[in-house]
Amino acid sequence: MAASPVAGMRRPELGYAPRERVLSMDELRAIWVAAGDMGYPFGPMVRLLILTAQRRAEVANLERGWLLPEQQAFEVPASQYKTDRPQVVPLSPPALAIIEALPNWNRGDFLLSTTAGKRPVSGFSKAKARIDRLSKVEGWTLHDLRRSAATHMARLGVQQEHIER
Repeated sequence: MAASPVAGMRRPELGYAPRERVLSMDELRAIWVAAGDMGYPFGPMVRLLILTAQRRAEVANLERGWLLPEQQAFEVPASQYKTDRPQVVPLSPPALAIIEALPNWNRGDFLLSTTAGKRPVSGFSKAKARIDRLSKVEGWTLHDLRRSAATHMARLGVQQEHIER
């Protein structure tokens, strides 16, 4: 079998450029307010992203069976987590209140869904564009919420090992 004629070629325009965007507290506040104006399912999802500093998929795929009410937490199963290990996510009282206010669907266990719980929420780009319009915050991604939370926790003196968890 002959080698590909493009094997070994470099395409610098396809290189990965790491993001470094950290949202200010005012920007986070504007996004928080916009998320409240959006309503279910994207409003609660964005607010949970801010409060838990989790990745989009971990919150969007949240299932009722992941909840650990006695621990005021949820556990992302290893099969759904980036490191292939289960991850317990503690829930602050505001995050717990958001989760408790989510609908109980009869077609499936996904908490954030437009299909009555059958499938997790999708359509992030349209929702993100709407938050951009409502918040007037530009040049950010949903993952920037995670980075911003970590940066602000460090600024407030939270130990790095706690931030990483």
